Amino acid sequence: LGREALDRARRIRSGPWHGDRLDLLRYSARQKRELELHGVSGHFDLPDGPGSLWPLLLAAHWLHVGKGTVMGLGEIRIEPTHDRL
Repeated sequence: LGREALDRARRIRSGPWHGDRLDLLRYSARQKRELELHGVSGHFDLPDGPGSLWPLLLAAHWLHVGKGTVMGLGEIRIEPTHDRL
């Protein structure tokens, strides 16, 4: 990301992060051993909405992020908060 996009992201108000660390194991047939995968799972709110980050978040929602995406990891869900329904 460019400096301008990062500056815009820093100005967006967010709620606290609620999440946990995840440690997973998967078996690699090629390497014939178990491999450790580490990540996080959780959520946070953007009370004022995503603002100018909306296109980036939407792309991440469809493409997923991280090196484990081919195994179904890296999912980002964008959901309306209850107070905006």
